[in-house]
Amino acid sequence: MIEKVDFSGTTYKGLPSKFEAGTPNISGVMGLKSAINYLNSLDRVGAAAHEQSLLEQSTKALSEIEGLKTRHPYCLLSLMLFTLMMWEPF
Repeated sequence: MIEKVDFSGTTYKGLPSKFEAGTPNISGVMGLKSAINYLNSLDRVGAAAHEQSLLEQSTKALSEIEGLKTRHPYCLLSLMLFTLMMWEPF
């Protein structure tokens, strides 16, 4: 980064700032603050109950598909792993 610019020349900052380019990511920091505020405003108990309901519905729906095998169906995550037995994995 540059410390000072005038008509006689340019003065660079010392190391390691000398090699940093541009301005700091101010908009990213502001966006992160807004995202954290939004997440803190959520009803976490309600969100967990909704997630559990979705997990139960999707597990039931996937169990009705022939040739589909779920992996870890009772895991309390927003991620479901499954394998279609009729297709080759490569």
